Amino acid sequence: EMSASLVGSEMCIRDSPESYFYAKFSIASGCDRMTLKTRNFSGTNATFFKVTAIRMDGTVVHLAPASHTAQFAEAAADGCWKFIHQAGGKGDPEAYADFVYDLSQFNGEDVMLTIGVFKGEENGDENKLVLRDITMG
Repeated sequence: EMSASLVGSEMCIRDSPESYFYAKFSIASGCDRMTLKTRNFSGTNATFFKVTAIRMDGTVVHLAPASHTAQFAEAAADGCWKFIHQAGGKGDPEAYADFVYDLSQFNGEDVMLTIGVFKGEENGDENKLVLRDITMG
């Protein structure tokens, strides 16, 4: 199992207008599932985010979660997902929402995985996404 360097710390990605990070992974059978442990800061304003895989030939694939444990989550426009989940934090890391992605369609490939945060609605609030942990397994 591989884990990104964000483990154990909270990182806020702010919308200005789009924020993102990315990393290149070699996807293999048995290591073709990505789990994001995340939360946001609002019980009323959803955070919009998108997970995208970019193949080495430049093909772009927007990914939908295979499952999630968020208090509220649904598909939004342009491959984004919007969600609300305030639980979790420094004292309760197990309460973060899990978004699980099946990457088996990329077995045997190197892909760039990106996570972007978007301003999906005009609501007068910042768009924040806290990533507690990203695991590949």
